[in-house]
Amino acid sequence: MIITEMKKRLKRSSFLTILTFAIFIVGIWQFIRINQVMDKHFDVQAKLNDIRSETPKVFEHIREKLVDIINEGGIQGAIDLTKVAFRQEAITMYQCHTLAHMIGHSSVLSISKNIDLLREVGVDFCEGGFKHGLEAEIALKGLRAGYNFRPELYEFCSSLLKVSSVGDCYHGAGHEFMRETMDPKKAIELCDTLKGGPINTVTNCYTGLFSEFTNMLGGFDGETGYELTTGPSKDIETSPVDFCASTFDEQHQIPCMLEVGGFQNARHSSPEELEKALLKCVADKYKIDLQAACLKSVAAVSTQHALPDLPTITPPKSILALPSDLRRAYILGAGGEMSEFIKNGQQKDWQTFCDTFPEDDYEYCRQIFRTSL
Repeated sequence: MIITEMKKRLKRSSFLTILTFAIFIVGIWQFIRINQVMDKHFDVQAKLNDIRSETPKVFEHIREKLVDIINEGGIQGAIDLTKVAFRQEAITMYQCHTLAHMIGHSSVLSISKNIDLLREVGVDFCEGGFKHGLEAEIALKGLRAGYNFRPELYEFCSSLLKVSSVGDCYHGAGHEFMRETMDPKKAIELCDTLKGGPINTVTNCYTGLFSEFTNMLGGFDGETGYELTTGPSKDIETSPVDFCASTFDEQHQIPCMLEVGGFQNARHSSPEELEKALLKCVADKYKIDLQAACLKSVAAVSTQHALPDLPTITPPKSILALPSDLRRAYILGAGGEMSEFIKNGQQKDWQTFCDTFPEDDYEYCRQIFRTSL
């Protein structure tokens, strides 16, 4: 009897120990999730001041210390620090977008809590980097572990569409498909497996993979901004527009052109080099929609590089001589990029930019900035 009673007590004790441990683990997990939202004592401006007193390389510091920053200030703290750093011109738009990607990858919050954060900080915070990172992490985990991640991606997309009419679902997944396959055509095949979800197109997945492909061409990891150990890709031996037009099916040429088209338009490109790149887009041998996509891409990339040092953009005179639909493709590329700077807190002179164009294009240009003012 005594032995039997002792066994019963031991079992009860073991059960209670296991239950206590389980409650402890759940508590720790909940604490981590709650802490990832925001530590209310995290002073974003003080943190940025400390970083700038240490080093002028704010982007590199935040990137290297991102895990510590999230532990200290939560996911929202990391986002707010990145937003303030961009607003105060301590980091560029490319760097802001990269950090936002990384923060998205690092979030262990539920889809609903991440959507709440997106609603609060802005769905298009630094050109959508946070939402792209969230999507990319869903795809990455599924690809690495070999399970079907599409239902979770569809759930995220459905939730995203409730807070954003544009949505741009699957762009982040496209990044991961390219990183995992290292082959744009194989990445396209993976994008096509997303058909049948809450939206009728996977075009944004295509632009995501071509965005990552463009980073690889330059020798960079698009998720982190670090240089690839393999160096720049050698896949393009012709111009970007020739590459997209000759390598891919027609339905993939525009997404390719919208991303790859701006390749090689670096910060150091002179106005003359930029004008040459723009004029290469409008060769008669290309279909008009491909010319327009090329102009939009080159205009956007060159504007992103130029605006950190300029209050506005002055279009090359040759752009004014183009037909209206091509002029507007340029306006959408350059003006769309400038509007992202304004949305994220940097003051840029859009009025002077729009005043450059003929009267019939002025209203079109002005409309681009309506949501950012």
